[in-house]
Order: sequence, then structure tokens, then C-alpha cells
Amino acid sequence: MRRNMIQPYVRFCMQDTVDRKWNVSRSIWDYELIYIAEGSMVVQCDGTQSIANVGDIVFLRPDVPHILSSGSEVTRQPHVHFDFFKDDLSAVIPVSLKNKCDMTDTEKTYFRRDDLVNLGMDFPTILHLYDPVPIRNILYRIIDEYRLNLPMRETFMSALMTEMLVSVQRSYAAAKTELRHEHIIAFDNVQRYILDNIDRNVTVAELAEFAYLSKYHFIRAFTEYFGTTPHKFITRLRTDRAKELIIYDSSLSLSDIAEKMNFDSVQTFSIWFKKNVGIAPSEYREKRK
Repeated sequence: MRRNMIQPYVRFCMQDTVDRKWNVSRSIWDYELIYIAEGSMVVQCDGTQSIANVGDIVFLRPDVPHILSSGSEVTRQPHVHFDFFKDDLSAVIPVSLKNKCDMTDTEKTYFRRDDLVNLGMDFPTILHLYDPVPIRNILYRIIDEYRLNLPMRETFMSALMTEMLVSVQRSYAAAKTELRHEHIIAFDNVQRYILDNIDRNVTVAELAEFAYLSKYHFIRAFTEYFGTTPHKFITRLRTDRAKELIIYDSSLSLSDIAEKMNFDSVQTFSIWFKKNVGIAPSEYREKRK
């Protein structure tokens, strides 16, 4: 069988609502997909801690230690344990609730092969989806099939699981594309705002508010998009503006330029210019004559 032609095996699935504080530390033998239908979940995995909210998917891989805990008073988390490829051990291997250090030698042989990279599904632990509702509905159908135990249940669950995994991959990719598109629009507007207000010192907090983002998320998204921090970006544009006024508008004195660019004095402007250009503005003007 080609490794990109999956044949999922559904090991266990259920609707699960927890209305108390809880904490689970373990390594699992198979894959687990958890859909956050209500509340939130705190996930510690690969040295990081993240929060999964309503509509997110928590995707757990074999032999990857993790800690799950409640992020809200009530957490509704339908989930499914599965293999990507059914084999002779699929029906034998149970669901793990243990840390690896507590497993027997036999249990340590239960870990399923991690095929995500080969399948082109190298998902992060928490997936933000473009449209989670269709995926939630497929998961509910899988849970119903598992619970009702109808004829050909395993075959139908495998087909539904395949449909859900493909839908997850496409929805996750669409969410990333939409995010990039939103960033293009948002940061084009941010750049235009900076240029429209280039003669004053626009603050990062002001830009974050303009972009409807927290300051932390704005700095991170801005740096990812432009390849530099907001402060350095603003400084570069204001430096270019100062150079332009010094070179091309000889009618303006350095004091006029300092005032025009909202510096409190020509001395402050000169110190700022020399720090960023390497020479004083008077020397820069003289060299460009």
C-alpha cells in the first residue's frame, strides 16, 4: 500500500464533557484528535504551553509526551483515537493513559509509526481551522457509528475518518492562507498610516490599536510580515523622510526640519539623526550639495 493512501483504524471515540478541574500527563501509542466544542484546554507539548479554544483541534501524536488540563470551568471535548494505517496490531493496542516511564517493555512496543510528515500532514499540536463546523459534524458521525455498533461499522468509520482528516488538512491550509491575506491587507494599511503620519513619532501602541491587535500580537505579526520590528521600520521611514527634507528642500533650516518632524529641538533631532545615519544632519547636507 502506498503510504499516502491512508486506511484509518478508529480505536476509540466519545463525547466527553468535564465540569471540574483536571490534569492528564501521558504519552499515547496512537494518534488522538480532540475537538474543542465548549470551553478551552491548556496543552503542554514540545516544551511549549498553548490554549485551544472553541473550534480548535488538539492533534496528538504517538510517543510525544504531553500534559492536558482544563482551561475553563466546563470543557466539552469530543475526541477520537486512531491509526492512519490499519495493521495486525491495530485491534490489539488499547488507549494509553500512562507516561512512558510507567509503561512495561511490551507496552513500549505499541507506539504507532508517525507518518504525518510523509503524508504531507505535519500538523502542529493545536490547529486553528478556516471552518471547523463540517469537521465537528463528521466527528460526531464517527462517534455515533462507534456507539451504535451497526453492521460494517469499522469500514464506515474508516471512510468517515479519511474524510475528516482530509477536511482538517484543507481547512487548516485555508486558515493559514486567509491569515496571510488578512495580514497583507492589515499591514498595507499600517504602512500607509505610518507614511501619512511620518512627520510625527507614531508609537507601536498606536499602530497596534489601529490594526485591532494587542501590542504583543501586533509586534509578532508585524515582524513576521516585514522582517523587522515596528520600531526599526518606523525609524527607517522617518530617517528616509529626514534625508529627503535635508537634501531636496534647501529652503528649510535644520531647525525647521526638526520642528516639521515633531522633535522638541534641533539638538534632539541632530542626536537622533546621527545615531541612525552615522553623521550629523549638517554634515549630511554639506556632503550632498
